[in-house]
Amino acid sequence: MKKGDFLGKSGKFKLAKQIFSSYLIPEERRNPLIYGGFKVIPSQSTARFASPTKTTKSEMNKGELIDAVQKALGGEATKKCSEEAVKAVLESIAKGIKKDGSVQLIGFGTFEVRKRAARTGRNPKTGATIKIAASKTVGFKPSSALKGKL
Repeated sequence: MKKGDFLGKSGKFKLAKQIFSSYLIPEERRNPLIYGGFKVIPSQSTARFASPTKTTKSEMNKGELIDAVQKALGGEATKKCSEEAVKAVLESIAKGIKKDGSVQLIGFGTFEVRKRAARTGRNPKTGATIKIAASKTVGFKPSSALKGKL
């Protein structure tokens, strides 16, 4: 085998970059490429094949929610004030769920504690059967008014 025959990790990455450069997708959807037995994590400029039928969703994060609340409150509201308002609402919902088991916001929806029963599962690495303990989680059921706005 000649010295130039083997591409090595960086050579394979460059080759993958050339192949996939015309199929760029946003950073949130970039996944590792498996090429020639090597796992290659794409950089900003490369990505896996983008599906032409799927569109990317943008999710509102806490900072964007705070900005939206500040904008809704008007010009006199500060960012700190809107941040405290969002924090107070979220903490109140959490306390209400812990205390009463559910919080109903008319016109928005209901947050409630949901119980998951104990079950058996499989360890994906070994295939062994394991017992998964019962647990609690928080569920949200949107109101019909909120569903109608979507």
